[in-house]
Amino acid sequence: MNKKLIAMAVAAGLAAPLAAHAEATVYGQLQIELQNIDVKNSAATDGIVVNPGSYVGQVTQPGGNTAIADNKRGRLGVKGSEDLGDGLKAIYKFEWQVNTANANVDDGDRESYVGLSGNWGTFMAGALKSPYKYTGGVTYDPLVTTAGEARRYGGMTTGTFGHNGFFTNAVGYMTPKIGGFSAWVGYVPDNTDGANGSNSWDIKYGAKNWEVFIAQANYLDSTTDNSNFTANKAGGKVTFGMFTILGQYEMTTDQTGPGGGDDKGTLGFLGLQAKLGKNMLVAQGGSGKVDFDATTVDQSNTYYALGWIYKFTKQTRAFVTYRSTDVSDADGTSGAKNESTAASAGMRIDF
Repeated sequence: MNKKLIAMAVAAGLAAPLAAHAEATVYGQLQIELQNIDVKNSAATDGIVVNPGSYVGQVTQPGGNTAIADNKRGRLGVKGSEDLGDGLKAIYKFEWQVNTANANVDDGDRESYVGLSGNWGTFMAGALKSPYKYTGGVTYDPLVTTAGEARRYGGMTTGTFGHNGFFTNAVGYMTPKIGGFSAWVGYVPDNTDGANGSNSWDIKYGAKNWEVFIAQANYLDSTTDNSNFTANKAGGKVTFGMFTILGQYEMTTDQTGPGGGDDKGTLGFLGLQAKLGKNMLVAQGGSGKVDFDATTVDQSNTYYALGWIYKFTKQTRAFVTYRSTDVSDADGTSGAKNESTAASAGMRIDF
């Protein structure tokens, strides 16, 4: 903890002198959310399509629970670039996960990298975003990092190779946008958890008011022959006037489930957003299932959420959310249920 505090202080202190030689920015986001989560049943789930057990956001106990939470929104970082000439830039970023609710400055791993950027694209190495997570995914969910978010609750896949976490010890490359096309790939040549060769990529095509994409993530555990996970998805969005419609469809193969078989999952997400002045109204839902190789029943789930976001300024917003998640035959167990509802109100400040 002390080392983290010292590092953050050093980063802030270095930002001013760095600005004399390169474009440097110290930035962050802080959030407080008052949430009430009611878990009626908390059977174990597959842990890919829906988060396992009674884990709901930052509240870990079952039953009704009112709490003040950050929900993984808090962060503090320093980023910048240096012009190397001939259209080439050196880029860097280091970001800490912080928890606004309990003043924890060591709340998980986020991005940290160095790289080069030019008219040929961008190359980075370090702890990186996953193309799968940030193509569609969390960028399509304005309720992400709230009690109403789609990931964890049955609207989008969970886990590092789904829509949570970052690739560590990785390299990545983003192409420039050419004729509406762009591509992005991340690769883990080695990792402490044995995920050698794990990767994620996307291909996107679009214009100002619409886009379509495909993406894939592959977890390859070199320490065992029975811990591989693959996710594929396709999706897109279109904006007309004040409305945006967006969605994605995911297909997963998981060898880490009951019996270690090839468990097949599908998960669809659809959202509607309406912007009116400083207001955004959100309605979104998801539906999925998992066909377990070692069981005779399939897990199924539904998710829906409603939200209202009011932006006082570009930096400050308030929000209200409501979410419902229902899982039937959880983890391939006939009759097992995982049910929860959540209501929340919060405030977020970016700086």
